[in-house]
Amino acid sequence: MQTSRPQRQPQQFSGYPPLAEHLIADLIDEGFDVASSTELRPEHGLDEAFRTLYDHYEPTGTIPMVPLILSRYLPSQATPRRCHALGGALRRAIESWEDDKRVVLMASGGLSHQILDEELDHIVVDALVERDFDTLDSLPRDRLNRAPGTPEILNWITVAGAMEPLGMTLVDYVPCYRSLAGTGHGVTFGYWK
Repeated sequence: MQTSRPQRQPQQFSGYPPLAEHLIADLIDEGFDVASSTELRPEHGLDEAFRTLYDHYEPTGTIPMVPLILSRYLPSQATPRRCHALGGALRRAIESWEDDKRVVLMASGGLSHQILDEELDHIVVDALVERDFDTLDSLPRDRLNRAPGTPEILNWITVAGAMEPLGMTLVDYVPCYRSLAGTGHGVTFGYWK
């Protein structure tokens, strides 16, 4: 007997336009090409990466969010070095914001996935913990693109750049294999404080 998944009901989440507008202006001033949107088409909604905040940490959905989406797909994929620079620009923009609000950065996305690459995952985790931006900035793009989900590592590099000079505190890394062929996901949890 096959069970069906319950359908999700459409939900609305608050954004925070004053912060979004400030970030857009500052990032453009720092030389980043920024696109923006004031709403999503209802049939698309927020990707699960953005819903993680509300699904797991803040189920009331009352904390406003400013989603930031990186260009992670070829041919217009950002380089690791550019993501590191974006993180630094993001930090400076947040620091220059005059509002007395607390800003939290949250990156969602795995390390290697679809095809698990434990060696790459360990290189990335070690570099995040040790603040080794030379290694992060020089990750080979062909290796980042070996499997469709692996470019999500760029999200981690961006947040690491924003949190510099702090290193990441690793909570855990678990290589989760789905098959003998090496499919799976490098599940990682870490934080900067």
